[in-house]
This record gives sequence, C-alpha cells and structure tokens, in this order.
Amino acid sequence: MKPKFKRITAGLTAVLLIVLVFLFANSVVGNPISKFLATKDIKQYLATTYPGNDYKIDDVSFNFKFHEYNGTIISPSSKDSTFTITWRDSNNIYDTYDFNVLQRENTIQRYEKEASEQISSLLNSIPGNDIKKVNVVIAKEYYETGASRSLVLDSPYDKSTNIPLELTISCNDSATLEKFTTLLEQIHTLTSSNGYHINYYSIDHYEEDDLTLTLSANNITPKEIEGGHLLSLLKNSINETLSNDNEGAYDDRSLYVFSKE
Repeated sequence: MKPKFKRITAGLTAVLLIVLVFLFANSVVGNPISKFLATKDIKQYLATTYPGNDYKIDDVSFNFKFHEYNGTIISPSSKDSTFTITWRDSNNIYDTYDFNVLQRENTIQRYEKEASEQISSLLNSIPGNDIKKVNVVIAKEYYETGASRSLVLDSPYDKSTNIPLELTISCNDSATLEKFTTLLEQIHTLTSSNGYHINYYSIDHYEEDDLTLTLSANNITPKEIEGGHLLSLLKNSINETLSNDNEGAYDDRSLYVFSKE
C-alpha cells in the first residue's frame, strides 16, 4: 500500500471515529445547538402559557432515553410550584403543571416527607424499638376522590386535617410475627392517640447484607390491630394468594404476609 493512500485511509478513519463519537455524545448528552433551541422554546412556552407568574427556568437537561430536553421550572415565591416543561422539538412541547401543581403532587410528596419525620420522631419513644425506617404515604383513596386539589400550596402538613395515611415500618434485627404484632400494637396506640389517621399499616424486614426480604405483613387495618387477634390473623395469612373480588380483579388491600422460610 502506498504511503499516500495509507495517509488518506488513516485520515478518513479518524474523521469517521470523530463522527461516531459526536453521534454517540449527541445521543447521550445532547448538543449545544439543540439545547439552545430547546431552552429558547421552553422560555417562550413558559411566558406564553403562564404569563403573570414569577416562574423561571432553573435548569435544562437532556434525557437520552427519550431524546428530549426537560426544563425544570421553579417559583421563588412557592416551593410547591415546581414543574417540568418537556421539549422534543419546536412543535412538541408539553408540561407537568397540572399534575405537579394543580393536582398538588408536589404538596403531597412534601406532606408525606413531613408526616414521616413527625411519626418517626414519635415512634422513637417506644422503649427498645427495632425500627430502622418509617415511610408514610397519603392513602390512594384520597387521590381517587380528587380531594388533593383542595390542599393549600406551601402549607405545612397538619395532622388535624385527618388526611388518610399509610404507614410502612422497616425493622433492623431478625423479625418474627410475634415481634411484628407487639410493635404494630404499640405503633397504632401511639399514632392514633396522637391524632394521626392511619388507614393501613405495613411492616417488613430485609437482610442487611443482600437486602433480601425475609418477612413482611402488609395492609393491616386499625380494626385488625384493635381486634385482639392480630397474631393469629398474621399467621393464617402467611404466603396466601391475595384475594380477588367476584370479577377476578386484583385486590391490593387484602391482608398479606410474606415469609421467606
């Protein structure tokens, strides 16, 4: 092969590699030109769609999975008014304002965090408790009624509003149904006497080394705890198939106990 031809081949190979690297980078992190266009269009969309507000673009990032740019919109005067404007091209722009702001998803997530912190602090008063983590979510029934739209943006979580909650407890040490029963009874007594409206309780334990679920009890109602037969209910529910209604629909509200053993 002649030296000149070798140089041409090497040059073409280098150009091809550069093009391939550019295409790969463009698919993963986007490119300055498209980001400029996306930012420009997002800014215009924000001004046109939501005039008279103090919303501003906090960040514009590229989503390589969907090949789109997402603009994070914030309000200096409202922590619950954050939402996203998505840009795929100049003719395909949409936002999450209805979900995040009007449906109060931001407010709900903040309420859940604040309620988790409050209840976690409360449960610390249980002597020798084995609680590793407390997680609170607002009951799905609350969403289904559309009641969340009446929540006041930026207001602190207030248990006196009686928003229905679901409480999940994760335990540290080796767990048994006997320990679960005692702990659930103590937790329910504390939460109910302190004004928290818990619709369902769940409790679980995972192996520390590989996070394998060893034991869990799910969807326990206050009535089941107060009935005085919780331990027998849990034992009778070990690894049972979750019940179906008459039409065969999955009932995700049934009491269910999983045991690895």
